[in-house]
Amino acid sequence: MTSASPSTPGAFVAGTATPFAQERPAGLGRRVTDAPTRAFHALLALAFLGGWITGDSESWRALHASFGYVMGGLVAWRVVYGLAGPRHARLGATWRRLAGSGSWLVGFVGGGWRTASAWSSARHRATALSTLLILAIVLPLALSGYATQNEWLGGAGGDLLEGLHE
Repeated sequence: MTSASPSTPGAFVAGTATPFAQERPAGLGRRVTDAPTRAFHALLALAFLGGWITGDSESWRALHASFGYVMGGLVAWRVVYGLAGPRHARLGATWRRLAGSGSWLVGFVGGGWRTASAWSSARHRATALSTLLILAIVLPLALSGYATQNEWLGGAGGDLLEGLHE
């Protein structure tokens, strides 16, 4: 049996591999995120970046509002897709990934962090948490921007909404 050199991609050299350095052989992976969800992520990031760049300019206000509408529409689409889309894209799967996070965290901090499976679970839990946080943050962001633009509360209430939006 010959040993592969450490520079060979995917090579395993005894005593040098860590849970982070091991690679899966080609062809054994599976697609975790489908194309519509990837497009959603990219478009949401671009809309947020565009809104952030145009946020301080009065002359770009209409474009800023358009980016906000796009973000709101994308989140609405993602919620619908998460309720009626394919099994792996459903929001219920996201909730299930977070189930038991308290006891998992206690075990992780108590020494479980040394295992590769603990890090894999950490990655899945962090992804699920970030997904839910993004969906939860974008909705008030878009609504406060819409309310500010249309002066729903006027006066001091409008200042409060504007501060929330910023």
